[in-house]
Amino acid sequence: MIKVIHKDGVFKAKGSFSFGIAGVYRNEDFDGEEIMYDEDLLDEIQNRDQFFVEPLLPFIKSDDPNEIAENLAEYYNQKEREIAANAKQINDCILYRLFADMEACSYPFWEISEAVLPGYLEKHSRDDYYDVVYCHDDDGIDSMSDYFEDKPNNGTIEKPDVEAMIRKLYPMFNLDGFIKSFAPECLYFDGRRMSFQFSDSWGAQLACGAYDELDENFTFTDWHNH
Repeated sequence: MIKVIHKDGVFKAKGSFSFGIAGVYRNEDFDGEEIMYDEDLLDEIQNRDQFFVEPLLPFIKSDDPNEIAENLAEYYNQKEREIAANAKQINDCILYRLFADMEACSYPFWEISEAVLPGYLEKHSRDDYYDVVYCHDDDGIDSMSDYFEDKPNNGTIEKPDVEAMIRKLYPMFNLDGFIKSFAPECLYFDGRRMSFQFSDSWGAQLACGAYDELDENFTFTDWHNH
């Protein structure tokens, strides 16, 4: 939960905001920079810019910046509750994007000591790892693209279980350790849009500045990863 004030011409947040496996983002005080608001948000709200702020307008009670700050806290705390309610789809979308990236370049994750579970690859020659690990052809994670590309993650569409598929396709991969290693970096609010960024702590660029921007329905629209 966050509190919001208007200070020095911009909105500032204090508190925490949980974004599924992307992490819990925190500002210890109103000058913190892990959770931030777009500097033009007040103008967009006061001008009733439909594209940027339409979902927020039912929460806006006046044009006073201090009151708007309270309204923003109410809106984004509601979005945090919605994220919690739809955590499975949101988490699966993050995993889908991470592993689609990994499949696209056949990333040699076995070179990361933390990434490989014991008992799976030892019986194979390292020269065969690519063929053993990436042997799924058209049945890999990318086959789920129709469910996650430009689709909402708010529970309105039934979706496959990405986490279960990853565990099936990549039993040698330390998925639990990977998720636990995620370190939140920044969370950015801009009206109907919110964006997150995190990295893993393995230092090998599996998740390196992993970023996406979501709309009010939690549609992922702008994925970047290193």
